[in-house]
Amino acid sequence: MYALETLTVDRAVARLSNPTCRQVFEYWDRLRGNRSAPDRREIEPFDISSALGDILMLDTDSGEAMVRLAGSRLTAAMASNPCAVPFMSLWEASNRKRIGELLDHAVACPSGILMKFAMHTTSERHVEGEAVLLPLRLDGGNIRRLLGAVSFVDQPYWLGTDIFSHFSLVTSAIFPTRSDVTLTPRFARNHPVFDRAEPRRRFKHLAIYDGGLS
Repeated sequence: MYALETLTVDRAVARLSNPTCRQVFEYWDRLRGNRSAPDRREIEPFDISSALGDILMLDTDSGEAMVRLAGSRLTAAMASNPCAVPFMSLWEASNRKRIGELLDHAVACPSGILMKFAMHTTSERHVEGEAVLLPLRLDGGNIRRLLGAVSFVDQPYWLGTDIFSHFSLVTSAIFPTRSDVTLTPRFARNHPVFDRAEPRRRFKHLAIYDGGLS
C-alpha cells in the first residue's frame, strides 16, 4: 500500500477542481475560523443550498463511519440511497483499508480528506468524480461528523439509470486542519477577503462586513 499523502490546507484546496466541492470547503473553512473544525450545529443548509444535492454527511459516533445524509443528486446518480450504510462498504474491497486510514486520520488529527474516484455500476460502466470530507465537532466535543460533497466529472446518459455497484479510489490525500500541524500559517494564506477584513458586527455565527466589492 502506497504512503498516505499529506497536504497543507492550501495545497488541498488548490486541487479541488469541482465548484461544488470547493464551495462546501470554503463554507466550512469560513465557519471554523482559527479552529481545527467548526461545530455541526453551526451548519446552516440555506448557506450552501446550491450544493445540497451533492452533500454527503458521515456519522462517526459508533466508531464506524455511517452515511447519515446523501444529497438528491448523489442518490439519483447512484440510483440507490446509501443512507445508514457503512461508508467503507461502498468501496472496492482492495480500497477499504485505505479508506479506513483516511477516516481514522480525519477523526483523530483532525484532517480533511480529498479523493479522486470512479463510480462503477452493475452494468460495468464507470464515471470519475471528486469528493471532499471535512471534520465537524458536535457540541464542542470530539469529531463526530464528516461533512463533504461528491461530484462527478461528466454526466453520461446512463447516469441515474444504471445501478450503483461500488466506488474505486484513484488518488487520495489528507490535510490536517490544526494550526500546529498545518505548514502554512493561517494568517499567511491567500484567503478570501473575509479573512483579511474586520467584521463590522456579528450575529450568532455570522459576521457582517462592510461592502466595497461588486
